[in-house]
Amino acid sequence: MTRTDSIQLKGIAILMMLFLHLFNTPERVALCDTYIRFPDGQPLVYVLSRVAAWCVPVYIFLSGYGLAARAERGGYGFSSAVCRLVPLYVHYWVVLLPFVAIGCWLKPQVYPGSAEELLLNMAGWSCSYNHEWWFLLPYVVLALLSPFLLYALRAHGNTASHTGWLAAAVVLYLLSDILYRLYAPWIDRCAVLNLADEVAQLFLMFLCGALSRIHHIPSRFAARAESCLGRWTRMVSVLVLLLLCVLRMSVGWVLPNPVFASLFILLYRVIRPCRPLPFLMAMGRQSTSLWLCHTFFAYYLFSPFVYSFRHPILIYPVLVLLSWVASVPLTRISSAISSRFTI
Repeated sequence: MTRTDSIQLKGIAILMMLFLHLFNTPERVALCDTYIRFPDGQPLVYVLSRVAAWCVPVYIFLSGYGLAARAERGGYGFSSAVCRLVPLYVHYWVVLLPFVAIGCWLKPQVYPGSAEELLLNMAGWSCSYNHEWWFLLPYVVLALLSPFLLYALRAHGNTASHTGWLAAAVVLYLLSDILYRLYAPWIDRCAVLNLADEVAQLFLMFLCGALSRIHHIPSRFAARAESCLGRWTRMVSVLVLLLLCVLRMSVGWVLPNPVFASLFILLYRVIRPCRPLPFLMAMGRQSTSLWLCHTFFAYYLFSPFVYSFRHPILIYPVLVLLSWVASVPLTRISSAISSRFTI
């Protein structure tokens, strides 16, 4: 995959995330006027949110893929991983501070809370200001571990060793999922256990991304599909993707998202647009700001306004537009600040 592919996939992932967070519970869908229903009787937007739930696996796959590509170029060690996290935290604080300031005005009973709460949220250890920021700390842990993981994958570069890594990651994913289902109250009460569970859940797709780069799996898959299907390759791939979406909408949460997300990424490599799509490129470049700020509009500060449009076909673009308008200056500010701390 090229850098352009990665940016466009990030754009798709963030658009999925915004859709997911608008319509992923019956309570939120109840705030809308829904007329189109799936054959099982549920609102179409609600079952579509199951497809949108691929967003996090896709994003973490791209992170593993990108860091593996960075390691191939050499010079990627622990210090490099730490330096790469500086712009992320600057970006995080640039978004946190103005929205918390607005929260102090609109919801003083919630924001900023105690000094301890403010510091914990700024560190990413707590996400009480915005629960969708849970992704930050597990990602930081994976990023710090990535130099050692990528070194181990390169040092033992045979297929059998990598298959063993993948099998271990699958077991870890399933074990963490089962343990959380059994002991959720205890895990939620212990921040360290909760963090370990989240890292275990993300590790599988992170590893899949790294191995995909090392073995050039997306490109090899596209070439194999082309050789087998010829001029029908794109059409067949689109149909398979549509079938995957229908299957995901039908089975609910029975099958894990990493399975669908991995297949989606492979199929995207086949059906990707011949030329970069400006909208997806723009969304991909703003993905961090969009992730950090969109639920302030959807949930925490401006939810009545967003859902006042009633119809999902209006609610969704309103959230995209509001988040975009906020994200552009925030990204520019964070980039200007980060440039002073990085070489």
